[in-house]
This record gives sequence, structure tokens and C-alpha cells, in this order.
Amino acid sequence: MTNNDQGHLSHHTSTPPPVLNAVEAAEYLKMHTKTVCRLAREGKIPAKKVGGDWRFLRSVLDRWLSMQVNT
Repeated sequence: MTNNDQGHLSHHTSTPPPVLNAVEAAEYLKMHTKTVCRLAREGKIPAKKVGGDWRFLRSVLDRWLSMQVNT
């Protein structure tokens, strides 16, 4: 392990957690964070607001994305 690793896996090699915040969801979907938040606010992407922050279930995003691709 190098000094830069600090015991964490790279985002490129690790599986995203089951619940994502807006930044993680944007990275996962390869979109800008502001776009993900706007789509969530408009009800165009499945999300829940917890306090002041958006939360996204990775499994739901996977289904949503596959529906977008197949339509």
C-alpha cells in the first residue's frame, strides 16, 4: 500500500455503496452533480431528500438507467 492509498480503494476499482449521495450518484451516472440534483428535483430520476441532501439507491438507479436506454 502506498502513502496515498490511506487504506481506501480507488473509486475506479471499488463497487459504489448501495446508497449514494448526489456527488456519488453523479459520478456513478457520469453526469454533473447539478444535473443529477435538477433531475431529482423535477422527479425525472428516482431519489429521496433526506434533510437537505438527496439520496439515491444504486439498484434503483441501475433500473432507471436501463429503462432510459431501452426506450
